[in-house]
Amino acid sequence: MVENDHGNDARSIQPLDLVHVALQFDRDESSVGLAFSTFEFAAKHEIMIAQTQKKTGINAGLIKPPGYPFTARDLSEDLRSRLVGELGEEISFERLGQLTGLTKSTAHHWFAVSTQPQILALMCLLERLSSSERQAFVETHCRLLPSLQHPYLAHAPAKVGQMLELLRQENGLTLICGGSDFSRTFLVTALGHAYRRAGGELRPVLGIDLHRPTAFVPVESVSYIDVALNPKRLKELTSKLWPKILTASSRLVICNGLWTAAPELRQGILQCSKISHVLLAEAGTPDLRYLKSVVSTPLHVLTVSVAKRISGGIKIHWRHISTRKRLKNRASR
Repeated sequence: MVENDHGNDARSIQPLDLVHVALQFDRDESSVGLAFSTFEFAAKHEIMIAQTQKKTGINAGLIKPPGYPFTARDLSEDLRSRLVGELGEEISFERLGQLTGLTKSTAHHWFAVSTQPQILALMCLLERLSSSERQAFVETHCRLLPSLQHPYLAHAPAKVGQMLELLRQENGLTLICGGSDFSRTFLVTALGHAYRRAGGELRPVLGIDLHRPTAFVPVESVSYIDVALNPKRLKELTSKLWPKILTASSRLVICNGLWTAAPELRQGILQCSKISHVLLAEAGTPDLRYLKSVVSTPLHVLTVSVAKRISGGIKIHWRHISTRKRLKNRASR
């Protein structure tokens, strides 16, 4: 506001008046352009603020449907908190990236910066479903999470305890055979998911699984290959991936279907079992007589079958195999 000679307000200064004031007080030709641009920007900014305040004043207290009460960040923080309780580990942005196939920076942007309007729109639509339909939608579009706590395996607590003990093994070869492709893949994937917590060191699992992860939640650090690929392409992919697995020295390596489909890697798998614990899942049992003659580290066979009293239940028969090299070592003591 400006005052007249009598001390009264003459009129309100409009934002564009700032431009004229700047021009009157700055006669230097080299400075006029800069002063004009600066004050013009300030004037436009003041006008925008005034218009926004006017619009806000008119709509104050008016809530436009759907009026969803949570932000995307609210949902993200709630979900991360629940994951901490479920997985028993800190869910950093790096870990979020691992679980979702994103880089750390992208995970941070998605879960902490972006408003994610499409997620809020999805939540608004889900609210329109009945509780039963909403739950059915989630169950339909979420894959099965194999775990040792799942009813398929948890019906035999003693076996679950043995599986957890098995995961603490530093090296060796564990065969998973028998049963159906579903039951073998469920078990080997459940062991992969459980490994991060079993040893308390949160180290990743590596390996190759010749299945498309459409039915199961995959182990995030394992490589998956569609077994339906032609043999040439399958060999190209496995040959490319295997050297990286062999040199990474992960303590747990998953090989699901690899022994049969990629026989050229058999020696590499046996070599890997000297420094890592290899889970080898196959429909048939590999030649145990041969394995006993070449494996010097612990050798186990897990034979899966149907648990008749439990719907979908998996029964596990565990055998420890004494290898010849281990027997020779005992005899020499």
